[in-house]
Amino acid sequence: PTTFWGKLEKAEGGEVLAWHPLLAHSADVAACAEALLQRTLLRQRLATLGGRSDLDDVDIARLAALAALHDIGKFNLGFQRKSTQDQHVTAGHVKEVLALFGSDFRERDRLFEALPTDPMARWCDSEGAFELLVAAIGHHGKPVACDAQAPVPALWQRSLPLDPFEGVASLTASVRCWFPPAFETSRSGLPDTPAFQHAFAGLVMLADWLGSDRQVFPFADDLSDRVEFARSQAAKALAQIGLDTHASRASLGPEAPGFGAVSGYTPRAAQTATLELPTEPNGTLTVLESETGSGKTEAALVRFAR
Repeated sequence: PTTFWGKLEKAEGGEVLAWHPLLAHSADVAACAEALLQRTLLRQRLATLGGRSDLDDVDIARLAALAALHDIGKFNLGFQRKSTQDQHVTAGHVKEVLALFGSDFRERDRLFEALPTDPMARWCDSEGAFELLVAAIGHHGKPVACDAQAPVPALWQRSLPLDPFEGVASLTASVRCWFPPAFETSRSGLPDTPAFQHAFAGLVMLADWLGSDRQVFPFADDLSDRVEFARSQAAKALAQIGLDTHASRASLGPEAPGFGAVSGYTPRAAQTATLELPTEPNGTLTVLESETGSGKTEAALVRFAR
């Protein structure tokens, strides 16, 4: 690698065969988070968990920006040394950066200077945006406390040609270009309920999983800005795995499907009753109890289609 890397492909002997720039990987994951919020039901789910009726474009931009920062821990030199044959001074990328959040070390101040801390403070009441950033950083499935380990300042010291905080600052500059609405003045802040934070952590996990699929997001060939390519690929990824239902919905036609969409027979009583249920924009829970052979499966299918 010639700069900060985010993904590696290694031979059995440890030799690096290919690498993916950290800025490019950040763009891939941010684009997937943005697409999940724009094109799937997850936006509505997160809004509900945050006590809101919906999330607007500014909310989505801010959440995608936070997702872009999920791997800032990889800028530490211990992690970057994993690309070398000398493995005895390597480090991870989650506890190492969260340790700075909870410290009074000079490195914490440099980190906060490199991050968009001033705008983030306006994104949410109290410390909500920073708590969401902590949730994004802890995206490997288990919550991590900021004091889970003592800070290791040596991981963050400049070693030519790499300066970890210059790397974080370069990512911050890119995030400002990728998501301009995130940095606009908004009357409403992001939700800060624990349920919303928990759901956002899950969203980032899913975005990271999608954005790490090399069949959809191949390693970058150069260091040019990746975000437009990433956005295009994110849309393809959601369509391929079925999370984006726009095409499926369009195939059903402009009117609500009738029973003929799932069966060639005349609907039975339970099926007719299901057909007559109203549909609600935010969804409903339907409980259908009927004897074996009365057609509950077809009733469930037509309810889903409608």
